[in-house]
Amino acid sequence: MGQHQRQSSGDSKRMQQKIKSVTSLGCSLSFGTRIREFHKPNKIPLMVSNMRSAGYYIAQHYGVEWHNKGLKGSGNERIVRVLPQLKDEQKYQDTLYLIGISAGHRREENALGLHKLEGSDPKTRDSTHWQTWMIVDHDLKPKHKYVPLDPWPEEFRLLVDQSTQIKTVLNILFVQNWCKQHNLNYIMFNALYNGLDEPITRECKSLMKFIDTKYFFNLNADFDNCHHGWCIKHGEVINPNDEHPNVKGYQMWAEHMLPFIERLYTV
Repeated sequence: MGQHQRQSSGDSKRMQQKIKSVTSLGCSLSFGTRIREFHKPNKIPLMVSNMRSAGYYIAQHYGVEWHNKGLKGSGNERIVRVLPQLKDEQKYQDTLYLIGISAGHRREENALGLHKLEGSDPKTRDSTHWQTWMIVDHDLKPKHKYVPLDPWPEEFRLLVDQSTQIKTVLNILFVQNWCKQHNLNYIMFNALYNGLDEPITRECKSLMKFIDTKYFFNLNADFDNCHHGWCIKHGEVINPNDEHPNVKGYQMWAEHMLPFIERLYTV
C-alpha cells in the first residue's frame, strides 16, 4: 500500500471517530445530478445510477453514509429553516453538514396549490409546502418566479444587490451560530456567487467580520472560484444551456475541498 493510500486510510478512521455521515444542505448544487459529463443539448446524456454531489464523494472518501437534503431552486432561507429541524433526528447525529450558500436573491414563502383551495380557508391552512421566488430590480419585467419590487415608488429606490448581499451574510451568521451553539460539525462554501469578494456596503463589510472563515471554504471567492463558476471554468457542466455541474464537476469540487475538510476534522 502506497503512502497516499495509508494516509487516506488513516484519515478515514479518524473521520469515522468524529463523523458518522455527511449531509448536503443547499440548492441544486447540493442536490446533485446523475448526468455524467458535458454533452451537446441534442444528445442523450450518459447517466450514473444514483444521484451524485460533492457531499456524495466526500462521504465516499471517508467511507460514511451520505444524506441528501439539497433541493433544486431553493435559497438560503430554506437552509435557515431546515437546519434546526434536523437536530433531533437520529440519522443526523454526528453528521458533517456540507452547506452550499445559494443566491441571495432567492426568497421562499409558505404556499398552497390552487387545486387545494376549494373548500379550504388558506388563512388557517397548516401547510408545510414552500415555494421559491426571486427578487429582481424594479425596472425588470416580471416573469414566472421573478418579481420586481418597488414598495416606495415616490420616495426610495430599492437597492436589490445591497439588500440581498447583507441578508446572505445574516443567513450565514445564523447557520454558523446555530452549528456552534449545538456543537455541530459543518462546512460552508459559496455554491453560487453573491459578490462576497467585493462587499458593496460598509455594513456588509462590518458584518462579514463575524464570519468564522475557519469553517467557511474560500469565503471571499470570486465568480470563478464559487462552486458554480469553478465548474464552468473547468468545463465540467451539463451542457451549454445548463450550467449545473455534471458528475465529474461534483467529484472535482469535492477533491478541491477535501484538504480544507481534513485540516478541520482528521487531525
